[in-house]
Amino acid sequence: MKNWKTYSLSEVVDKGRGVSYGIVQPGTFVNDGVPIIKVNNLTDRKLSYSDVQKVKLEVEAKYQRTKLRGNEILISLVGSLGHVAKVNVEMIGWNVARAVGVLPVAESFDKEWIYWFLKSPQAQNFVHSQATTSVQATLNLKELQELQIAYPDEAYRKKATEILSALDDKIELNRRMNQTLEQMAQTLFRQYFVDGIDEENQEPISLLKFANLIGGGTPKTSVKEYWDGNILWVSAKDVTPNDGTFIVETEKKITELGLSKSSAKLIPQFSTVITARGTVGKICIATSEMTISQSNYALKAKGESADFVLFQIIQHQIEELQRNSYGTVFDTITTNTLRDIKITIPAQDIVLALEEKLKLLYMKILSNLKENIILSKTRDSLLPKLMSGEIDVMQIKPEELHEPVLS
Repeated sequence: MKNWKTYSLSEVVDKGRGVSYGIVQPGTFVNDGVPIIKVNNLTDRKLSYSDVQKVKLEVEAKYQRTKLRGNEILISLVGSLGHVAKVNVEMIGWNVARAVGVLPVAESFDKEWIYWFLKSPQAQNFVHSQATTSVQATLNLKELQELQIAYPDEAYRKKATEILSALDDKIELNRRMNQTLEQMAQTLFRQYFVDGIDEENQEPISLLKFANLIGGGTPKTSVKEYWDGNILWVSAKDVTPNDGTFIVETEKKITELGLSKSSAKLIPQFSTVITARGTVGKICIATSEMTISQSNYALKAKGESADFVLFQIIQHQIEELQRNSYGTVFDTITTNTLRDIKITIPAQDIVLALEEKLKLLYMKILSNLKENIILSKTRDSLLPKLMSGEIDVMQIKPEELHEPVLS
């Protein structure tokens, strides 16, 4: 950090607006009002536009200080603290909720650098150290404004943020590509299994006639020898963020001893995993042999390989169940729930033809996911080093950006 300057957050924002939070009492949401960003729209990855709600014009008019103009960085102040996002041109004129802080970066400061610094472990550690937790974690603006931001020369800032943004852009490109591939898979499935089936001449069968059901288990958490091994152990918490795609990594792993001393079982590669308790009906595909908790089920196609056909069948049926639930929330999925699902299966040659096409799509999806894991690890290992000057940014070569850990 030789010759770097240091500024407090309060010094890098527009003095006329300062750091502030958004709409305290949004009232009833409407269809034709002003969109507002809430905490749930800020994730640890990218800004999510799902479930963006709108407030009445007269409500939003009282909060002109936080009306977005395009030069701001947003940060979550309540609950999941420290998630940050840049405001883009599409969001100009929007506003934010009370739990979101608005940081209008002054024109004389580098918005990109400040954005990445706020995502760094240095800044995140400060944010969490200043939080109050009486009911839920909350960050006060007064403490936030005291955050110290390391600020190098322009050449260093430009090169560092270009590297980090390039990694982020590639991750986002892969994510969008996977969305397209998933849509293609769903279209293929509908062509073969929905539009192409003559239901009058084909008898529906139980889902469990087409697939084997595998239950899960949990080794005793009090026995440390059962945990921190090499066997992936899938909890419902692991499935939810991977809903609709592959599960590559899990938060916890168990040992061979833990596997043998519990009701946990190894499920085969490409089994479909479905959450059965809590937030039920989330599904993903196992990338390898792994184990699951008792809060999940795994299903594996019987007979000849039809793993991705099965995944599409379950995904389609879950959507049907949810559409037919009239707003109710499933508490539990049981064996009977799955047995009662009726499906119509076309001829075996059609199933295998569809499986072949789906497998090509899903293998590309998996390849992109694995690349994103490497890219994310590279970005996350670079970030604190670039923000502190630990490495010489001018010496980084493009080919090194695919290395998961840089020394």
